[in-house]
Amino acid sequence: MNLSDERLAKLNATSRDEIIANSQLAEAEELVLEEAESGLAMIKRALTSYAESNYDVGHIKNVATTLTTIRGGMILLNRSRSAAVLHSCSRFIEESLLKSEQPAAVRHMLENFADAIISLEYYIDSLRQDRNTDDSVLQVAEESLAALGYPVN
Repeated sequence: MNLSDERLAKLNATSRDEIIANSQLAEAEELVLEEAESGLAMIKRALTSYAESNYDVGHIKNVATTLTTIRGGMILLNRSRSAAVLHSCSRFIEESLLKSEQPAAVRHMLENFADAIISLEYYIDSLRQDRNTDDSVLQVAEESLAALGYPVN
């Protein structure tokens, strides 16, 4: 190619800007995934405390908000399937756990819900390793939520 020094400098500057932008985007994606992992870990601790306290809802009052925050991150990353799973999880917390007064039923529901949370955790960990992770990992979460009466739409 017969490029002038000025044109070559402009192309190099454009390439450099693209590399920087891509690097910053990758860093932002990593932060979103780290926050999602932290949020899921907090949710697991909250659910454990909830079960150990004989189902005191004070332990899970913030879980739906945390799920909504994680869902927002998945929407930003264009992960609509995981965002839909998180929405169903949030609905389950708000409509079932926060309003249920039957410990025997709650215990069974928590086991299914824990499967959904663990599936999400595995999915996010897989995304951190490889951004091209297949969403089929979320099938366990979808099945668990459907068993709870909160199918993923």
